[in-house]
This record gives sequence, C-alpha cells and structure tokens, in this order.
Amino acid sequence: MKIIRLALLACLIWLPASLHPGPDAWGNLKKACFYAQQNNDRLVLKYLGRLNGDSLSRQDRLAFVQELERLGRRYESRRQFQMAEACFRESQKVSPSRWEVYNALAKVRRARGESFFEPSALWDQFRLLLADFRSRLLLTHVAVKVVFFTLLILFFVFALLVFFRYFKLAMYDFILTGDQQFSVQKVIRKVLLLLWPLIFFGGWAIYPFLIIGFLWSYMGYAERRIVRWLASVLVVGALAYSFNLVMEKSVSSDEFRRVQEVVAGRLFSESDYRQFDAPLLVAQAYAYYDQGKPEQALDVLQAVESDYQSALKLSLLGSLYLEAGDLTQSIHNLRESLIMNEKDKATMSNFTLALLRHGDMNVFEKYAVRFPAIADYRQRVSQPMKIKADERILWQRAFTFGQEKFSFPRFLRALAVQFLCIPIWLCLAIMTVYALLFSRIFPFMGGSISCGKCGKIMRKNQATHGPVLCDECYQLFLIKDPIFFDAKIIKENDIKRRNRLQLVCLFLISLVLPGFVLNFKGKTHVFLLLSGLFIALFTFTVVAASAFHSLFYAMPLFLFGCGVLAFALYFVVQAVTLLGESHGL
Repeated sequence: MKIIRLALLACLIWLPASLHPGPDAWGNLKKACFYAQQNNDRLVLKYLGRLNGDSLSRQDRLAFVQELERLGRRYESRRQFQMAEACFRESQKVSPSRWEVYNALAKVRRARGESFFEPSALWDQFRLLLADFRSRLLLTHVAVKVVFFTLLILFFVFALLVFFRYFKLAMYDFILTGDQQFSVQKVIRKVLLLLWPLIFFGGWAIYPFLIIGFLWSYMGYAERRIVRWLASVLVVGALAYSFNLVMEKSVSSDEFRRVQEVVAGRLFSESDYRQFDAPLLVAQAYAYYDQGKPEQALDVLQAVESDYQSALKLSLLGSLYLEAGDLTQSIHNLRESLIMNEKDKATMSNFTLALLRHGDMNVFEKYAVRFPAIADYRQRVSQPMKIKADERILWQRAFTFGQEKFSFPRFLRALAVQFLCIPIWLCLAIMTVYALLFSRIFPFMGGSISCGKCGKIMRKNQATHGPVLCDECYQLFLIKDPIFFDAKIIKENDIKRRNRLQLVCLFLISLVLPGFVLNFKGKTHVFLLLSGLFIALFTFTVVAASAFHSLFYAMPLFLFGCGVLAFALYFVVQAVTLLGESHGL
C-alpha cells in the first residue's frame, strides 16, 4: 500500500498544468511535498528555492501559501525546525503582504529555545498590518473605542471618589437646617434632585455627572481643575468616537460594500460595471486581469473616460499591451505610469521587458538615463510580472460612503448627528448647570467640613484653628496638656484602628484598580494618568486580540508585547502607590 500511495503522489506532480494558473509554482510545490514524504530534505529545499508566485492570481496565491504553510507545520510537528522555517520563509517571499506567517516563524523560534520577540519581525509585521485595509481599520476602531470608554471609566471613578469624600457633608448641609433640626422638605427636594433623571433617561450613566455638579461647591481648586480636564478630553474623545461611528456607517453602506467586492476580485457584468465611476472601473479591470482574462480587462479599461489617468490604469494598459504584443503602446503606457509612481517594481520590470522585446538598444539606453533602475532589471526579467492590487481606493472611500468624491458638508452633517446621539454633551451641560446654580439657589451648600484628624463633620465657621481640626482634636493633639494624655492615647488608637481598616479596603480596591490609594495621598492626577494608561493598554490588548482572532484566526505579535507592557505598567503603578507617606488617613 505504501508503494501505491507514493506512486499516486508522484502522478500528482505531473498533473496537467491547466489545473492551476502558474503551473511552475504549483508543480515545484507538489514536488517539494512529494519529497517531504520521502524525507529527502535536500530535494525539498531545491524545489522550494524554485518557487515563484509572480504569475499567480490573488486567490491562487492565497491557496498556494496556505499549502506551503501546511508543509511547514508538518515539519514543525516533526520537530524539524530548520525545514519548517524554510517553508515559512518561502511563504513570505511568495506573499510578502501576509502578516500571519510571522506568527509561525515566532513559534518556530520559541520551539528552538530562542527569543519569541524579535524586534525586526515585530516591526515588519506591524507595517504589514497598517498596510492592510481590514487590519488597519480594525485597529483604528478598537483604539478609538478603548480610549473613549477609558476616559468614561476614569470620569466615573473620579465621581465615585468625590461621592465618598463629600456626600456625607452635603447630606449634613442639605437635610439639617442651621439649628441642627431634621427637615422633611429638604429630604424630598434632595430625592427629587437626584432621581429626576430616571424619568427622562433610560440608565444611570448620567449620575456621575450629577454627582460632580451637586458636590461642586465642596471640591477644592485641584479637584475642580481635574474635572475641567476630564470634561475637555471627554468632549475630544466623544468627537473621535463620533468620527469612528461615521466611518463604521460608511464602510457598512451598500456603495462601499460594492467597492470592497470589486477590490476583492468579484467580476461584474458589462451592464453593471458600465455604471461604475472611473477609479472603480480600473479596479474592476484589475480583477479581470488578475483572474487571467486580459481581453475583458482591456474592454473595461477602454470604458474608462480618457480624462482619468492613474498609475494603476496606465500600468494595467501597459501590461495588457505587453501580453498582446503591442510593444509601442506598452512602452508608452508603462512609461507614463512610472512617471507617476517610479517605485512600482512590477511596472518597472514590465517596462524593462517591453524595451528588451522591442529590441532597439538605443531606445533602451535613452530610457535608462531617465529610469536608471531598468539597468538592474535587465538581467533578471524573462516574463511579465504580475501587477499588485492597489487598496488605496478603500481608504479613499471609507469616509465618502463609497462615493468617488468627498463631500465635506455631508461628512460634517453625519459627524454632528453622531455626536449629538452620544449624550456626553447633555451630561456635561447638566453637570455645568448643577455646578453653577446649586451654590446660588442653596447658599448653605458647602458650609460643612470634615476634621482632618478624626473625620467629624463641623461647620466651616467652627474651624477657627490653623489646621482643620474639631475642638476635641485641637485640645488633644495641639494643646500640650498632660491632663488630656490618656484621652489622647485612646483617641489616637481609635483613629489608627479606623485608618488600618480603611487602608486594607483601599489596597484591596487597588488590586483591581491600580493606584487607587494615590487619591488619598493628594495624587489624584497621578492615579488618573497611570491607571488610565493601564486600563487603555490592557483593554486594547484583550479587545484587539479577540477581534483579530475572530476575523483572521491569528493574533499579531505586537499584541503580545502590549500585554507584557500592560502587566509591567500594573506593577509600576503598584510600586508608585507604595512610595511615600499617607496623608489624610
């Protein structure tokens, strides 16, 4: 049976070339797979070195590299890491834009006991991610959402801090009258002022803003400055999030989906593509060209209006005329394309080949002065090189709802609608009204203060001493009278006991929200900065990894680095928390 199986594999190597475009590439790959079954590594490396996917279409190239990577994984499972790496490296050469292969190479390095993170590989993969439309769009969406919701979390946490710090004082001022008598009317007013949003709003998200506005008169200068800073960045974050929503709606529109289908290679009928605009017609012509239909591609290009000129259009025309044998038209169009984009390797290669086939060396030397790179291609070109797809049309239309021209009034109108749909502006407006009007309507608000030692509530006019202390603490701790020595010891022990319990609770909260204790050391701004960085980085890593895994079935290497950096930042924040002395506890 083994002999029969090997014979069948050998027959597959010499299947008719018509089964695949690019028969040399597929034939060499099948030979490499056959000799891999024979454990003949020398011949496998020989045929791997002959792989050339320039003539493959995008769909065939994807299938080709997937088969090549399967061969690499088979070698990896057999712990032949050198051969596995050779397969993955060849996959990189055939499809340089495929970022997933970097994960396979990193896995091989880790299996060898080498460093999992290679800085050059991380950077190269990250550049490929930014060059790919889907991955770049995904990263943009995730980053904007994470930053916006991180800012909201920080604002809510700060509002919670203000609530625990001053709400008891507000209740003392608002419910009790000046003669310390309980007032039912004030209780009803307070309940109405706090619960009225439930009638008009569906959730509790407005309450952090109400808390800040309600307790504004109790906050100090530093706290008010933090509120203003948070409100400003929240507005900017809401604008960025609105922009993100507009772009999501744009890429979800029917017009943009049609653009995506054309760029992905869908072939429309003549009656359909006649309705396309010029850039989309060129993309459709490329789809026909990429799938081995040069006559139809030329028909589509001829339907493009003559006024429209682009590097891709001219390069396509030049390559199609080159395959058809019209060297004069090929040289003319390829030259015009190179004038627009001299860095395109496929256009330069095909231009060199057209000149060589033309046979006039004087013409070749003349163009070598204008395009010196053709001298390097002269010894290398033997057949036309496949032109690569241009995905810039996707980014150009991601903000135009699939239309050719960008309409600034339409975009601005869509941005304004999305911004108004996010109730941040309304919440901030209500917070501002509360902060401005409460102190005028209820002048008694802000009239109480806590003792800096024991936490006892007192009126501000009763705090006549330099430090904010109640009379009892002033007599016990500032007046050096031996009569109060025993009472002082008892008071200190009671305060220390309460502070220890409070510290334990704060440190437990800090395990989940790093740096929380810094709020009680007068370093709220440091807490917001460091904790915000940690939350944003950690959340971005988790959300982006999940999104990439669901869409691409792979996670970019830089996200591993983001995760490591997030945990390192967590321990840095905790270390900063433990530094220094505690104040106000």
